[in-house]
Amino acid sequence: MATTAAISGRTEASKTFLKLTQPIMDNEYPQPRILEAGRTYQFPFTFNVPNQLLPKSCGHRCETRGVREAHLQLPPSLGDKDLNANSGAPPDDLTPDMAKITYAIRATFVRVRDNDSRETIVAEKCKKVRIMPAVEEEPPVSLKANLEDYRFRQEKNVKKNMFKGKLGRLVMESVQPKSLNLPNPNSSGDNRVTTLATIMLRFDPASESSQLPRLSTLTTKLKAWTHFASSVRRSYPTKAHTMMDMTQGVHGDTTVLSSRNIETVEWTKHTAPSTRRTSTNWIPEPSSAYSSGPFYTCSILVPIDLPTHKSFVPSFYSCLISRIYALDFSLSLHAPGLSSLSVSIKLPIQISCAGSPGTSVAPLSMGAAETNALEAAEEAEDVFRPRSIVPPSAMYLGGSANMAGLGAPPSYEVFSQHGGMSVPVAG
Repeated sequence: MATTAAISGRTEASKTFLKLTQPIMDNEYPQPRILEAGRTYQFPFTFNVPNQLLPKSCGHRCETRGVREAHLQLPPSLGDKDLNANSGAPPDDLTPDMAKITYAIRATFVRVRDNDSRETIVAEKCKKVRIMPAVEEEPPVSLKANLEDYRFRQEKNVKKNMFKGKLGRLVMESVQPKSLNLPNPNSSGDNRVTTLATIMLRFDPASESSQLPRLSTLTTKLKAWTHFASSVRRSYPTKAHTMMDMTQGVHGDTTVLSSRNIETVEWTKHTAPSTRRTSTNWIPEPSSAYSSGPFYTCSILVPIDLPTHKSFVPSFYSCLISRIYALDFSLSLHAPGLSSLSVSIKLPIQISCAGSPGTSVAPLSMGAAETNALEAAEEAEDVFRPRSIVPPSAMYLGGSANMAGLGAPPSYEVFSQHGGMSVPVAG
C-alpha cells in the first residue's frame, strides 16, 4: 500500500499490511540438490488469503472500535491499470496516481555459500496478483452523520415567475439504497450489478389554487471518492477533514449512470397527514413553509446499474487509503413562467462483493468473544512476523505434552471462522 499526499513537496508513505510465507519441504527438492541444464523444476503451492488482517497491521490509535475493525478488513487491489487489463477487467478503476494497493507473489532462489554458510539470492521473480475480497453490506449511514458529504433531503421554493410570489415549496428526499453487489470475479453468466433507489417528492402549495410543478428529467450520477494520506488515519475520512489536513488528499471521479424523462409521473393529493411508510413508498415530512391544508406527493423508482467499461472495487477503509461512493440525483422540472428549476440530493451507496462458493465472509462487526480473541492476539509478541504454513516438525507431534512451555506461534487461527480465499499458483 503506497500513497502520496496532495501537497507540494511530495510526501510519500507505504505500508505492508499482509505477509505470508511458504517454505519448500526438503523432500520436494531434487536429489541431489544440483540443478541440471535444460530441466524444468516445478514447486506448486497454495496461499490462503485471509479476509481479516492481524491486529498488529493496524497498531495505531483509532477514535472508535468501528474504525479499527474497518482497518483490519482486507483491502482490494487498487490503482494498477496494467494488472486490471491483464486479469480481464477494465483498466480504469477510478483511482488517482497518488494511491495504490498491490499484492504480489515473490519466489526467491537462495544458495548457501560453502565458505561461510551464508545465504545469497541467486534469482528471484515477482508476479502481481489481483485480489478482490468478499465484502458484506454494511448498515446504512446515519442520517445525522457526514452531513457535509451527503444530503438526504432538500427543499426549494417554486415561484410563479421572477417577479411574482411563490407557488409553493418542493421537498425531495430519499434513503440509502441497498448495496451494489459485485459478482465473484470467477463467476460466469449474467454479471450485471444493479440496485434500486426510491426518490420521494412532496409539494406544499402556497394556496389550493396553486398549479402543480411539472416534472422534467432525473439525472443519476455515481461519484467515487478515493481518500489517501501520508500518515495513518484515526477516523473515517471526510472532505472537510481533507481541507484542514495537508497530509491527506481526496480524488473524486464522476460517472453519469442515466438521465430519465419523468414527465409522466403523476402527483397524489393528500388531505390529511399520514404515517404510512414502506421501503419503497412513504410520505416526506412537511416542508418549512407548510402550515395546514392539502399537499401532494409522488415517488420515483430509479434503477441503478453499474457500467461495464470501468472497474469498481468494494467500499473499504484502511490506514492510508479509503474508497467510498455516493449517488447524486438531480431533478429538473418546469414551473409556470420559469424556464427550469432543479433540486438535488446526494446519497451514500456501498459496493459489496460476493465471495467464492463455499467461502464465508468476514462479518462487519465482531461480538464479545471475537473482540476478546483479537485483544488476546494483540498481546502476543512478534505477531506480525510472516506466517509460515510449512507442516509441523516431529517435535510438535504426539500430543499436548510435547507443547509444554511453548507459546502459541503467531497465526491467523483467531480468524479461522471467517474463512478466506484460496489463490492456487503453480511456479
